[in-house]
Amino acid sequence: MLIKTTSCDAGVRVDLWCDSCDVLFSPGASTPQILSAVWAAAKARGWSTKGLGPAGRHFCPSCADPRGDERLVHVVPSTS
Repeated sequence: MLIKTTSCDAGVRVDLWCDSCDVLFSPGASTPQILSAVWAAAKARGWSTKGLGPAGRHFCPSCADPRGDERLVHVVPSTS
C-alpha cells in the first residue's frame, strides 16, 4: 500500500508498508520488487521510471537484513 512519497539527497523515495509485518520501510537494493499494484498507484500520482521499467526494489528492516546506506533510486518525479 502506497502511503506517501518523500524526496532524499539521492533522488526520490517511495515509502510503503510491508505486507508481511506492517512495519514502514523504504525502497532499497534488495528483493522483492515493488508490486505492480503499488507501482500503478505511484504512476497515477505522477511518478515515472528512469531508464529501464519499474526497477524500484524495497527491503523491510524487520524482515530482511538492512543494506546500510544503499538506495536504489529509479523512481523519479514525472515531467509530463
